[in-house]
Amino acid sequence: MEMDDAKAMFIPRGNEIEVALINFLISLSVPVHEKLCERTAEFTKYTEFPFDANRGLRTVAYSYYPRDGEETVIVICLGKPEKIVSRCIAELNSNYETVEFDGNGYAGGDYLQYTISEKMAKTGRKPVSMAYKLMFKKDFDNLEQYYSFDAEQGKDALE
Repeated sequence: MEMDDAKAMFIPRGNEIEVALINFLISLSVPVHEKLCERTAEFTKYTEFPFDANRGLRTVAYSYYPRDGEETVIVICLGKPEKIVSRCIAELNSNYETVEFDGNGYAGGDYLQYTISEKMAKTGRKPVSMAYKLMFKKDFDNLEQYYSFDAEQGKDALE
């Protein structure tokens, strides 16, 4: 984010996926700058895999403290829908409740065909998907100890 002094507002710059997501949040009147400051103050970034066109993903892992207080890691993936959806085992319904979802099965294929290929293609929008998972910090540490996150096998294990 950069400050545009003439307009007295922040303008998203950088990675096109992040810029699109930030612009979307701004269009919903979300106080993006405030949220970014909160993220920086409250969360520790453990690892990050920049977007790779071959993998079709960008991944970041942050510290996360749910209400029960046990240290947790939230792993967030952004990227091509066909790379994200196949990794999903649940989705949020219209009431923001977690429901079962088989990203590798019929539900995943139907989502990619209808929502991405047909519905979004008609609008001319470039589809981007996001997924997350929560894991205990001790499990993250074990993965990091067992795998190298620099190698594909380590990235796949984390994602």
